Amino acid sequence: MELPRLDALHRELGYAAFLNARISERATYPIGSLRAWVEPAILMRQARFVFDEAGQVIGYYTWAYLAHDIAERYIKKDILVLELAEWCEGNSLWIIDFVALSGAVMKVVRAFLSDMNGCADFNFLSRSRNGTVQRSMRVQGRRVTEVLNAY
Repeated sequence: MELPRLDALHRELGYAAFLNARISERATYPIGSLRAWVEPAILMRQARFVFDEAGQVIGYYTWAYLAHDIAERYIKKDILVLELAEWCEGNSLWIIDFVALSGAVMKVVRAFLSDMNGCADFNFLSRSRNGTVQRSMRVQGRRVTEVLNAY
């Protein structure tokens, strides 16, 4: 696997920091969370930054293919940070991080669905203001089929 060049990694981490700083729920996250949640995705080429027509970054998402046991531990907060190898260890598609500026959510969602070839079977987490997992959700088709609270 060829890793991205450092200048590309730094640029994309800058995009993530820029976006997170502009969303009130995210602005209080520790800066180190970018290294834990975004940097591995960039290294694994499992991060996508979305831009508007003027070339301004408006959102991003990261994804992983988690093994069942890793997903269970992640939901239950037994692990807060995925190891690099765990990002593509299984077959279950998870959105690890999703950030969009106000008014840009649907454009970022459309980019995700396009990148995943219309895959409508995925999982995602919602996080509290301090960054801990609140709940995980499973989406099949256009319906949320399962919600697990992680409290």
